[in-house]
Amino acid sequence: MKILFIRHGKSIDDVNGVSQRDDSPLSESGILQAKKRAFDFNSTIVDACYASHYQRAQDTAHILFPSTPIITRSDIYEIKRPTRLDGGDHKDAVHFWEVEHRLDKYAPDWSYDGSESFTEVTARARDFIDEMEEKHRTDETSIAVISHGGFIRHCIGVATMGNAYRPADFFDLLFPMRIDNLDAISLSYEEDKKPSWKILNRSDLL
Repeated sequence: MKILFIRHGKSIDDVNGVSQRDDSPLSESGILQAKKRAFDFNSTIVDACYASHYQRAQDTAHILFPSTPIITRSDIYEIKRPTRLDGGDHKDAVHFWEVEHRLDKYAPDWSYDGSESFTEVTARARDFIDEMEEKHRTDETSIAVISHGGFIRHCIGVATMGNAYRPADFFDLLFPMRIDNLDAISLSYEEDKKPSWKILNRSDLL
C-alpha cells in the first residue's frame, strides 16, 4: 500500500500573509498552481482519493484527480490553532509558538483558546492511518490524501514512530520540515516492514 499525501494549493489567507482560517479557499494563484501540478499526476493511478472537508482541499482534489471520486473526510483537517491566531499576521503566530508558549507546546495535553492538544491531533492521525492500514495494508493500493501541512506531518509521525511518537518529534523534527503547497509525500508500506516515507519530486510522479 502507498499513501500519497498532498498539501492543498495556496489559499487566499496564505497569499495575504495571515494564519489560515478554516474557510479560506484557494487563491487565484493556488488554482493555477494546482492546474499546473495536475500535469504531474496525469499518469498517477490512485484507487481512492480522500480530501479534507475544507474548501481549499476539496478544490485541490478535484483539480488534481478530476476522474477519481473524492471521498470527503471531516477528520483530516488542519491542526486547530488558538482562536486568537485565526486571520492574524504570521509574525504573531511565530511569536505565540516560539516565545509565549515555547515550552508549553511540548506538553502532550496542553491546549489554549480552542486549540487542539498534541494528544488530540495524534489521535485523529492515528485513527486515519489505522483505518487505511486495515483496509489496504496487504494489497497494492495507491491512495491520494489531500490534506494540510501540519496534519500530514502528524500522520508521518504516528505511522513511522508508533506509540513512541512525542511532541518533540513533531516540533523539533517534523515541523521544521518544509512542505510547500502541492508537495507530495509518499508513505509506503511493505509486508512485515516499518512504513517508510519521502517527499517526492516531479520525476517520481512521471
